[in-house]
Amino acid sequence: YLHELEANLTHAKFSEFLAILEDFKYNRLSTEVVVQRVQAMLSGKPPSLVTGFNIFLPIDYHIKPQRFDVAMSLVKKIRKRFEATDPGVLSSFVD
Repeated sequence: YLHELEANLTHAKFSEFLAILEDFKYNRLSTEVVVQRVQAMLSGKPPSLVTGFNIFLPIDYHIKPQRFDVAMSLVKKIRKRFEATDPGVLSSFVD
């Protein structure tokens, strides 16, 4: 999970993520604050990062991927898939 997260965040954001985990470990942050910060950090990122982080949380604190984020992730995958082979596919689909 950490490798996938590191690949999707800037170095600064990944360092911030690790600092959040460290603060939580030493009881400097509550679970609620950790969830809020990580959810904000992962907004707009692949939904797998959110669901992957849920493994570390009690079930009552699981973060649900936002529908918009899921939709945007799908559009990005479609664009990436067809951009090189058939650039007009996405625009013809949207129009």
